[in-house]
Amino acid sequence: MFFVNTGFSQTPKTLDSLFSVLKNAKEDTAKAQLLLKIGNLFEKNSSDSAIYFYHQSIDISKKLKLNEATKLLYANALTALSLVYVNYKRQFDSSFVNAEKAITIYKTLINSNDKHVVIESKLGISNCYYSFGHMYDQQGIYDLALTNYKKTLNLNEELGEKKSMFTIFTKIGVVNWYQGNFEQAIQNLLKALKIAEENSDKKSMAICYINIGNVHYNQKSYDYAIENYLKASKIFDDIKDKRGISISYNNIGAIYSDQKDYEKAIIYFQKSLKIKEELNDKKGISACYINIGVIFKEKRNFNSALEYYKKSLIIEEELGNKTGIISAWNSLSDAYFIIADSINYNKLEKYNYYKESIKYAENSFRLANEINSLSLKLKSVDILYRAYKKIGQTVKALEYTEIFIATNDSMFTEEKTKAIAEMESKYQNEKKQKEIELLEKDKVLQTEEIAKQTLLRNSFIIGFLLIFSLAFIILISYRQKRKANKLLLLKNFEIEQKKEEIQSQANLLQATNNELEKLSVIARETDNSVIIADSSGHIEWVNEGFTKLFGYKLEEFIAEKGDNLRKATSNSNFETYFQNMISEKKSVNYISNTVNKFDNEIWVQTYLWPILDQLDEISKIVIIETDITKIKNAEEKATELYKIAEYQKLQITDSINYSKIIQSSILPSISEIKKSFPEIFIIYKPKDVVSGDFYYYAELGDYKIIATVDCTGHGVPGAFMSMIGYDILNHIIFVQGIVRPAEILTRLHKGIRFAFSKENNIVNNGMDLSICSINPDKKELLYAGAFNEIYIVNEKNNSPVLNLCEKFIENNKFILSELLSDKISIGGDYEDVKFTEKKLTFSENDTIYMFSDGFVDQFGGKKKRKYMSKRLKEFLLNIQDIDMESQEFALNNEFESWKGNEEQTDDVLLVGIKFTSKDESFKLELSAEDILYIQPFLIELQNITIYNTGKVLNVLKSIVNESETLKKWKEAVEKAIYVFNEAEYKRLIEIENKNIS
Repeated sequence: MFFVNTGFSQTPKTLDSLFSVLKNAKEDTAKAQLLLKIGNLFEKNSSDSAIYFYHQSIDISKKLKLNEATKLLYANALTALSLVYVNYKRQFDSSFVNAEKAITIYKTLINSNDKHVVIESKLGISNCYYSFGHMYDQQGIYDLALTNYKKTLNLNEELGEKKSMFTIFTKIGVVNWYQGNFEQAIQNLLKALKIAEENSDKKSMAICYINIGNVHYNQKSYDYAIENYLKASKIFDDIKDKRGISISYNNIGAIYSDQKDYEKAIIYFQKSLKIKEELNDKKGISACYINIGVIFKEKRNFNSALEYYKKSLIIEEELGNKTGIISAWNSLSDAYFIIADSINYNKLEKYNYYKESIKYAENSFRLANEINSLSLKLKSVDILYRAYKKIGQTVKALEYTEIFIATNDSMFTEEKTKAIAEMESKYQNEKKQKEIELLEKDKVLQTEEIAKQTLLRNSFIIGFLLIFSLAFIILISYRQKRKANKLLLLKNFEIEQKKEEIQSQANLLQATNNELEKLSVIARETDNSVIIADSSGHIEWVNEGFTKLFGYKLEEFIAEKGDNLRKATSNSNFETYFQNMISEKKSVNYISNTVNKFDNEIWVQTYLWPILDQLDEISKIVIIETDITKIKNAEEKATELYKIAEYQKLQITDSINYSKIIQSSILPSISEIKKSFPEIFIIYKPKDVVSGDFYYYAELGDYKIIATVDCTGHGVPGAFMSMIGYDILNHIIFVQGIVRPAEILTRLHKGIRFAFSKENNIVNNGMDLSICSINPDKKELLYAGAFNEIYIVNEKNNSPVLNLCEKFIENNKFILSELLSDKISIGGDYEDVKFTEKKLTFSENDTIYMFSDGFVDQFGGKKKRKYMSKRLKEFLLNIQDIDMESQEFALNNEFESWKGNEEQTDDVLLVGIKFTSKDESFKLELSAEDILYIQPFLIELQNITIYNTGKVLNVLKSIVNESETLKKWKEAVEKAIYVFNEAEYKRLIEIENKNIS
């Protein structure tokens, strides 16, 4: 798809300021000018609003007292209205009428004595001609489109309007392409690119790369095409231009489709379609439908192919886009033809499909003739010839064969001239230099005179001679082909029997084009260094770029270095490169470091090109050298910065990893929790190395206290919050002796606010959590939550919690109830808050689930949406018949499957506990030997405040697990921890308070 910017309007002020000024404006002239500017602002996002304000401006302008200023204002409003009709509404009649009125007014003003009025009038006329050209362009009337575009171009060149000239060169280049005039298309697109580069206009440069890539694509030069598309895509991505990105995706998909890599093709087409649907780009959507239809056709899914082709046709007919209608008809015709070819037994059905193919192809042929599009006409004629031949109508088939050959011959001559321009475009892309201006050609000599003078000319003229000689070969080949085609017609469609002969001619032409590519380099004067040498490496000619780069004139260089490059070069590997080029007869390139005449160090990229004669022997060598010193210096600087960044990254990573060790040390041991709740699992997945979610467990008296906490943020900030929250919870439970969840939350809220307060200004830090205090002996559960609910699952005949719940779901066997939390965050804006506590009695085999929001907020699935709590509830309900270890595996698998290749959204924490009979083996008695082993630890505990007891226990457990010398004490220490948490708790407080050894 070709890409062109439209419109010439200037950037207006903000809406608010314009409406404010309009409201206070007293003069009608000022009001008309402001309405015109407001309309201009609305054009791209709301064309109907723009039309309304333009009409308002016109109505006021018509009533003003006539003078040059008011006439100019009136004409400008008419022009703006014309442009919005043609650019956004496709209402061609309305556009034409308004532009015609405007031109009549402008022409009365171009002889004014006021220079400003003259310039503005000429700009206005230019915009009107553009409106006419764009109108004819969209209707496929290309001759009239070109006529008006060229009028616009002439006026803009006179006025020095570079931005407008870029648009017109691009428009003309695209129309040239539609007409099959590839040489002119490339010339005009290169002119547009030069303007874009001079103005450092990234978007316009990307547009040019897209259009130049399209010309390469249509000539099946896929490497050059994709190179240009990727350049465009990178720029569009940098400037966040969605429409441009979608076009790049579409075009890359087309290349993969042509290369039969359909899986990659469909991915890029669907990416493009998604963006175009977001932008409501109907023309772009239609193009994607055609491309996706082609993929289905190639994969023999004809029903889907026809569906997409017809969807495209509907859009193109709505738009009145003749070129698009022809493409859709051709696609439908081609699909019906292939369907007919695939039917082997039902002759009537086969015939009907061929007739359907002919119907669409004839429609396409008629309309392509009407708009004079050779390339589209050729496609329809090819199908018509083959379809009529299949159904036995040989007279019709012969008629369309003649048309096919005539059309193909017409395009053939232009393809040759385009080939030279294409190779030049490749050269400029590989070098990443500015467009190189062609030298003015010497006066053309007669062929006979050139043959007599060849040996007397320098290598530069030799290049041109070879070009003309090869052109003569092309002409002879072309005439032979044309003669062969006519003979084939007389022999009643023997084209298929001559395929090998035609292919041989095509191969010869391709080889000739390859030589033309290399010789075209000689016909240029460039900022790069160009050297021409004979096959042995003796220098025959250099350009001015050589002197600029190295500081030597040819005579100076030969006097100092010698005339043979193989000896004069400072690159020690040059001989190897040279011999590779000679043996392979292919170009080679390399990068080297050298010094110029003034002892300045420079980096140079060198290309060695062999020029082959008709006997396929090397006659000349062309050496192109480009100064890449700035690039290499930038690379070295980038490498240095990269090393610094890597070192800093390593330091940060080490710090974060150490934070993980610290954070892990405070988390309670799962094995310890399992002593009270054997049937438990904890799914804990930090988004980063460290987490803002954490789980908490403590035992005090008859209560087991467990919580799941979600702190503000994730990563390092979240981890910092989690450590503060953990310490405050320890203090509330172990020092203050609080076990009631609601009271714990209230005190935690105050503690967080105090921890982050500074001069009474509360920082926006906090946490959401659910907390349960469980008395296993009484089968009692106390719950409170701050923006964090919990779920409890019972068998349907045993659901005592329903009266506490506002939400529940069920299946045949189980019911899942949701205990709702208070909608208050810990550490929030309110100073004094109270939390609601809920109490329930649980039964054996009841299960509770506590969690943060990370699981349900994860993006994934086919539609890249959040998992959501409803899906989690249903999943939990469906896994109740399996044990908790299997549930943990199932939930992990469900999360990873849903996430797929998506990035993890947040920290994930999910705890499940099934209530079972208390494990009596957990009640341990201490032996005298146990007490002997425990004693050193109790003495150590004496010197640590009870505020940090929870930390001590965890560190103690870590030491036991890690230290070889303490492993024999493991059982005894575990018993000690149990006793410490239960019976010995109060006694140790007393010991600490009395400071008894």
